[in-house]
This record gives sequence, C-alpha cells and structure tokens, in this order.
Amino acid sequence: MTEEPQEVLIQTHDSGRDYWTVSRKGPLLIKEYARVGLIFPLNRRWKREHFALKRLEEAGMATSRSQGYLSPQKGTIVHTRTFIDGEPLCGLSLEQTQELGRHLAAMHNARVTHGDLSLDNLLLTTQGDMQCIDYGRARTFAIRGPFLFSNAGKDVARARRRLFPDSDENWQRFLTSYREHIQFSSWGKCIALKSLQHWLKQWGLDSAGLL
Repeated sequence: MTEEPQEVLIQTHDSGRDYWTVSRKGPLLIKEYARVGLIFPLNRRWKREHFALKRLEEAGMATSRSQGYLSPQKGTIVHTRTFIDGEPLCGLSLEQTQELGRHLAAMHNARVTHGDLSLDNLLLTTQGDMQCIDYGRARTFAIRGPFLFSNAGKDVARARRRLFPDSDENWQRFLTSYREHIQFSSWGKCIALKSLQHWLKQWGLDSAGLL
C-alpha cells in the first residue's frame, strides 16, 4: 500500500485579523486563508487565481494546474493547485529577459493579465523554464476589448517599474520580444500603448523609445 504523502508547511502569516498558510502535499500546493471578524468575499483572490490558471492551461501554456477552491467553513477558503518545483529568480539574464517578453505576450494573448509582475513572482523551474506564479491579482477577460488592452499596458509598465527600473537596455530587449509575440489588433496595440505611457508617467518613468 502506498503511503499518503504528509502535508509540509512552507509559509505562514498571522496578523491577528487574517491568517493564511501555504503548504505542500505530494504534487499539490495548498493555500488556506481565514479571516477573523468582518467577513468579506474571501473567494475573490482565489477565484482570480483559479480562473487565470485554467485559462492559461487551456491556451497550452506551461503553468501550475488549478485543482479548484472550496470553503470548508465560514470565513475560510482553500485553493489547491499543482506544485512547481524550482527556485526564485535573483535577476534576469538576457535570455530570460526575452523569454519573459514572450511569456507575458502569450499570457495577454490568452486574455489574462497578471496584475502583480515582479521578481518575487518569477520562478526558474528544475527544467530550466521561467514561469510566473501567484495569480491572486490576475484578471481574465471574455473578449479582446479595451479593458484587456489597458490592463495589458499596465502589466508591461509594471515590468518596467519592478524589473527594469535602472536598465534601459534590458527594458528594450523585453519590449522588443513582447511586441514580436503579442497578437493584438492595431487598435488593441494602440490602447495598450496609451495605457503603458500613462502608467510610466504616473510612476515617474521615462517613456522614450516606445514608438
């Protein structure tokens, strides 16, 4: 008889008002969130992650597979997905910069925006691939319309702000790779560009070289 794998705690947080844990059980990653006192729609974050992962899986992207979420009791949400074995990235090489441009374009082509792109949310898998993780702030869109295009522009601006604030060369490499693989219409690209320019200006970043 095969012994059932034990659940191993990876991360925990307790603020007194909310509590969450991340644990691994065999090939699965389990996230549990509980809120004390005032109850708000706890499943919003988990719904976002679940639907984003499902959409990316349908698009054929290499990503964690969501097993769904449930609420075993009031004020508690549990989300389960497959575990990705790898290490956090400490920085981006030239090849990884270009790969990220392709990866983000593929995500946007699948009508998903990440919403929290940062080095902390990039993982180098044991197979040598780079993957985005933590889709709790992701959004999925039914159609390729202005809301998708504007959010895509903000995703790209966030990459500039968090990943390439002091490297114009790597930023341009990332942007070139993204442009080569994005499949938006001319109208969609125009909206995404306007959104990108807006957020770069809001965050005090140079928008030169975008056109």
